Amino acid sequence: MFTYGYGYNKYFHISESGGHSGDNITIRFLVRARSDAHLLLSSAPSPVEGQAVYEVVLGAGRNTFSDIRRLRRSSTKATARTVDILSPVELRGFWVHVSYKGDIQVGKEGDDVPFLFWTDPTPLPVLYFSFCTWTGVVGKWLYDCPIANDTEKIELVEPKPATMTEKLRKDLLSNYNPYALPVLHEDHRVAVFMHLTFHHVRLDVKRSVFSVDGIMPMHWMDEKMHWKPEDYGGLKSVHVNEHEVWVPEIVLYNAVGHGANILGHAGMTITSDGTVMWSPSVHLEAWCNLNLDRWPKDEHTCELQLGFWSQQQFLELIPGNDTVMEDEQRTGSEWEVIKMESETIITQNPWSQDVDIIDLTSSTSGTLTIRITVRRQNHPHTTMLVTPLLVVSALIFLSFWMSPLGADRLSVLCACLVLLSLFTITIGNILPAPAEHVPCLVPVVVVFVVVAFVFVFFLFFFFIIISSSLFP
Repeated sequence: MFTYGYGYNKYFHISESGGHSGDNITIRFLVRARSDAHLLLSSAPSPVEGQAVYEVVLGAGRNTFSDIRRLRRSSTKATARTVDILSPVELRGFWVHVSYKGDIQVGKEGDDVPFLFWTDPTPLPVLYFSFCTWTGVVGKWLYDCPIANDTEKIELVEPKPATMTEKLRKDLLSNYNPYALPVLHEDHRVAVFMHLTFHHVRLDVKRSVFSVDGIMPMHWMDEKMHWKPEDYGGLKSVHVNEHEVWVPEIVLYNAVGHGANILGHAGMTITSDGTVMWSPSVHLEAWCNLNLDRWPKDEHTCELQLGFWSQQQFLELIPGNDTVMEDEQRTGSEWEVIKMESETIITQNPWSQDVDIIDLTSSTSGTLTIRITVRRQNHPHTTMLVTPLLVVSALIFLSFWMSPLGADRLSVLCACLVLLSLFTITIGNILPAPAEHVPCLVPVVVVFVVVAFVFVFFLFFFFIIISSSLFP
């Protein structure tokens, strides 16, 4: 079976057939993953968060240590340093033994001595087990049913002859370190070409927050990924999962929040010349300085400042040639994108501005600044503003042709008061609350509403006075 990301989606029941009572259990399995292979042992299928379970983690901390835990993701009871215990290119065998006394032992296939063990003073009855990996990690698992007798061995199926793609993957990834820069010489720099294709754009004028959902295609040269196609049956490209090779740690400098982990999940394509192509989904939320003078016919230019989390002195972020607005792109909101441009600017990292002594070579980087100009598609706002004012104005002028003492005129004036009150409440809810720029329309609306209120109240009280004098 294959697993991707953290989450136990499928549980298997431990069979009690063949004289197995569940008192002593040994689970043997093979796993291929670059890190963080998880095995969960529980008393019930699909245990809820916080329920007592046993969680065995192999190759945690970027494949540097392993744990036995009493709860999911917490309550570590035993740990051992196990550098490179897992492999991203080959299956490796392990066994986990659980006794009715609470002894939990973890070892490598072929070894009788466990490298990780712990005794639970309050043992759990183990009836179910499940596998998973961690965020961004793909795992391949081969396993058989648990057995009660430690002397029995699981017969593993002989692997099929490797295909050209599998042979190429093994040759490329066997000694590949996905956490090191993809260069063969320390003085080389990595240029990452990137552009943005948006699907949904939204501007929250009350919070001054600009958000974009879309795709961010990028490519770079990986000097460790060259091969000759004729050596592998003419293969000119290979597909890999993300994080099997080096990926840039891109952050949004002016983000609302921490700005990290903005890139979604997507597969990668690597060509024989070392070009790595990746098109992850993105969700960006950035602060935007707004000018609302022309609200609701306003236009705003917001910036997305993208850069690297670390090793900026060895990396360059360059806008791609196709970082332009497509004519048929739609924003999926009330905002229309009328202009988009990008450029690389040398700036200082936001987190190093408060440091007294700054290493300029490591704290400055090329920030890719994408400027997006949006314009409000203000048809709903125009309708909400103009229609009530026209209705109130028509009713006020209509009252002049009515009898001063008639009940119809009183009804029309009361309707005007109700409409003006609802209009004021609605405008108060939709109007932004800027600190510097007040919309020019606001004084006009305020003056109109005040004058209308005074005029309607004057007519209303005039009607009351005339009525009281004629009918004492």
